[in-house]
Parts: sequence; structure tokens; C-alpha cells
Amino acid sequence: MRKFLIFAVTTSALLVVSLLCSTTACPTAEMRFGVHPNIMCLELPITGLRADATLALWRAGDGAIASAARRDTVADYGFLVFYGATMAVTGWLARKGSVPGASAPALALIGAPLAAALADAIENQGIFRMLAGTGPTSDVVAFATSIFAALKFALLIVWIRAAARLVPDLPATAR
Repeated sequence: MRKFLIFAVTTSALLVVSLLCSTTACPTAEMRFGVHPNIMCLELPITGLRADATLALWRAGDGAIASAARRDTVADYGFLVFYGATMAVTGWLARKGSVPGASAPALALIGAPLAAALADAIENQGIFRMLAGTGPTSDVVAFATSIFAALKFALLIVWIRAAARLVPDLPATAR
């Protein structure tokens, strides 16, 4: 169990950091360098203006990129169910093997991924609204989508932190 938690913590940390770093230049890097479009640009647009810049780029030509973004967002529902359930079950298993006093991190290992999956689902609704819009994107929709995306990532970081804190507490029999 200890090796699995170490693997889960490391993998999750690398994933969260790489995803957050990928939005730093949206959409200017896509326009300037021809970088493959990144759905993260609509997850964390913060303003309607940034969302509109990304959407204009994606809708150019035949609109295939915007269509792919819709497909990716639909597919994300399967992913959020998978990661929410997998990470929560991992937390539940870790809680069963934890020592007294480690219940707070173990409970975070169960609750944080479930709440993150819910925030992810709400964020996806914002992405769908932006993709379906024909006029300028509302700053409220862009900001709310960004808040729920940030909440999702914060909760995943909570999970990483709780898992890292719990690993040394596991009894020798659980390792």
C-alpha cells in the first residue's frame, strides 16, 4: 500500500503541475507557435476576452478544433468519474490501514477527490456554455469556470498532501 500511495502522490503532483503550467500562455502560444490547442485554455480563461481569443482560434477554418474540444469535454465526464472513484477508494483503503490519529488525512483522501470530480463536472458545464456561445463570452461564465477549475486542482492538491502525510503513518503490515 505504501508504494502505491507514493506512486499516486508523485503521479498526481506531476499531472497537476503540468496541467497548470500549460495554461500560462493561452491562447498566445497557440497562435504564435502553432502549439496544439489545449482544453485547459477554456478551463482557466479567467476573463471572457481570453476565452473569446481561444474560441476564435479554435473556430477558425472548419471548426474541427472546437468540435474536438466538445468531444474532449464529454469524454472528461468518464475521466472525472474514474479519477474521483479511484482516488476515493484509495483513500478509503488507506483509512482502513491507517493508525489512530491519521483519520483527518485519510478522510481528505476520500472527500477531496469526490469534491474535485463535482467541481470538474460544473467546470465542464461552463466549457459547454462557452463552446455553444455565438457572441462574446460572459465574464461571469469564464470566471465561474475558472473558479471551479481552480477548486478542482486545489482539491487534488489537498489529496496529494493528505496522501503524502499519511504514507509514513501506515503500519508495517499495510506496507
